[in-house]
Amino acid sequence: MRLRLLPCSVLPLSLFAGCEAFEPSSASSPSVTFEDYEDYIAAEVLVKYHDAASVPEQEDIEATFGLEAVEEVGANRTLRLFVPEDLKVRDVVEALRADPRVEYAEPNYRGHAMGSVNDPYTSLQWNLDLINARTAWDVTSGAGAVVAVLDTGVSKSGEDRPANFVSGYDYIDYDSDPTDRNGHGTHVAGTIAQATNNGKGVAGVAHGVSIMPVRVLDSSGAGSVSAISNGIVWAADQGADVLNMSLGTYSGSSTIKSAVDYARSRGVVIVAAAGNEYTNQINYPAAYDGVIAVGAVRYDRTRASYSNTGTGLDFVAPGGDVNVDQNGDGYADGILQETFEGSSWSYYFYDGTSMATPHVAAAAALLVARGYSGYDAVYAQLKATATDLGSAGYDTAYGYGLINVGLAVGSGSDPDEDDPPATVDADLDGYPSTSDCDDSRASVNPGASESCGNARDDDCDGGVDEGCTTSDTTAPTISGVTGSASGTTVTLNWITNEPATTWVDFDCCGPYGNDDLVTNHVMTFTVSRGYTYYFQFRSADAAGNSTTTGSYYIAL
Repeated sequence: MRLRLLPCSVLPLSLFAGCEAFEPSSASSPSVTFEDYEDYIAAEVLVKYHDAASVPEQEDIEATFGLEAVEEVGANRTLRLFVPEDLKVRDVVEALRADPRVEYAEPNYRGHAMGSVNDPYTSLQWNLDLINARTAWDVTSGAGAVVAVLDTGVSKSGEDRPANFVSGYDYIDYDSDPTDRNGHGTHVAGTIAQATNNGKGVAGVAHGVSIMPVRVLDSSGAGSVSAISNGIVWAADQGADVLNMSLGTYSGSSTIKSAVDYARSRGVVIVAAAGNEYTNQINYPAAYDGVIAVGAVRYDRTRASYSNTGTGLDFVAPGGDVNVDQNGDGYADGILQETFEGSSWSYYFYDGTSMATPHVAAAAALLVARGYSGYDAVYAQLKATATDLGSAGYDTAYGYGLINVGLAVGSGSDPDEDDPPATVDADLDGYPSTSDCDDSRASVNPGASESCGNARDDDCDGGVDEGCTTSDTTAPTISGVTGSASGTTVTLNWITNEPATTWVDFDCCGPYGNDDLVTNHVMTFTVSRGYTYYFQFRSADAAGNSTTTGSYYIAL
């Protein structure tokens, strides 16, 4: 069996915006040790002398560096001192710390309201506000928790990478270098723990946690049951608190299930993607008991069109939709993070349940940092604080609802209480987007009756054509397959002999398509140069009879 990378649509920030790649400014962020991204007031230090140090000794120390006492601060006779312009704060602090008469010395760090961090592109990270992440940062950043990212690996070559790592492992090459060769795992890790308030790029939901990279998928996004299982067990043995698995397969595996059970027995919280095929079945390992299964919503909190539904779905989180700009910021509503495609590093918008999953893994890590231990405690808190969507209570499209990180960690703040999000009713069917499972078609809404023969979930219950019978058992035929390319944009065309749905199923990335029943099919994709993409065409008629072609490929 081969496990595949869950599909995600990809748009680089620079491409979608129609401008050059962003060049983040260099600023900094507070830290207890000197790092390149520190943020402190220039030409000032704070010093506390030992009680045994006499006033003349203190004056001698200050004179040595030309320091000028400004004021006494706090409650323990800490002095705020000016530093001469020709000296660096870093050097002065390190020298003072080496003096036995000094109890402690530190820069005069800047404090920040964490809801307004200085990473320049957080204004494009609508996903942070959707889950109330910014208020959580006033309580915890997740420091002390470890999240294992089981994926294509994680690269540390970006300018805005996660700040904290622990050692990882590569179960593709069987060595200790789990460097990403694909870009997917790096994007996922960034959503969890990208360095935050460092004046660069974007923020991470739990930016204080440590990332444990475990490479179990190769450069094409594929991996084996043995690699996944080994990665789960290894991460559990190495002390991971949370496992993020933005990967899945249609079929279960006893080997993976045994690895999941082992990790759970070690107190690990496991979070996995529900899948992107819009079927009424949760992918594995998300479908296993004791694994938190995550679906995806868009900016308007409606289920993303690709997100799988079904019994066993636990929560939803922002997965995005790169085909729309619902918030009107001029960019695709994908999940923005730094990663690479080929040799090109940039800030890319991705969408998929792969992108939703790390939001929940990050939330779990924040709870671990707050003292919640193990799956049961973390799950109960996420459930108790989630924002109910869809039908009242649990439903198979949204699970227990959208995670609310701020409430979960105990920030006491829920922006929805005072400022509920605006709802829209795009199709004027009387059901706004927060409760309508498809706000582009008036015939599809929670109050609709199921219609037979249209291959749609009209009543939004996660099933298609329930109770309908049909005598049509003949699958459509596919013909007239053609393709064309303009730059990196590829257009595929084919014809079916009867109205049928539209799907292109990539070996690397899974199926893409829609539910419109037509005979002339056109789909357009943006691909990367230097890669070969293998795929099949797939169509299904209104009765559910499906057909699939042989394999084709695109190579630019």
